[in-house]
Amino acid sequence: MYLLDTNVFISAYQFHYGFDFHPGFWEWLIQAKNDGRVFSIKKVHDEISRHEDPLSEWAGYHKDTLFLAPPSDIELSLKQIPDYLYETYASSDVRDFLGKADYYLIAYALSNQFTVVTHEVHKPTKAKIKIPKVCQNFKVECITPFEMLRQENARFVLDPVG
Repeated sequence: MYLLDTNVFISAYQFHYGFDFHPGFWEWLIQAKNDGRVFSIKKVHDEISRHEDPLSEWAGYHKDTLFLAPPSDIELSLKQIPDYLYETYASSDVRDFLGKADYYLIAYALSNQFTVVTHEVHKPTKAKIKIPKVCQNFKVECITPFEMLRQENARFVLDPVG
């Protein structure tokens, strides 16, 4: 099962899969959610909802089904991650990271064996905390949206009538 980062939704909406020209992507997301394969978390929904646009409207419509609430066993994961971060990164970078959905996304994946899906790429630097690096440390699988779509054999085919 997959957990989608905020940047997956925003990039899809703004660049790759706009509602106006690629509704198939959004329909696929809902179908995959209905099949129990693709989700995100409430904190991601909160980040998306900071803007008033069609994406936040769409996210609001799917808030209670696509965006999962924290599980009861997330506390252990929430405690493990900061310990690692403070040993590895500057305190100001850690505080910034802990205030974002990324922290909760990784903790949720860690406690429930989800694969994290993000556009972030690990670069060997201590300048900014990146999801893939934290996932790697905790042995949480982390892939790009395109890898997820390939693994899921997603197909977006033109309607022969249209």
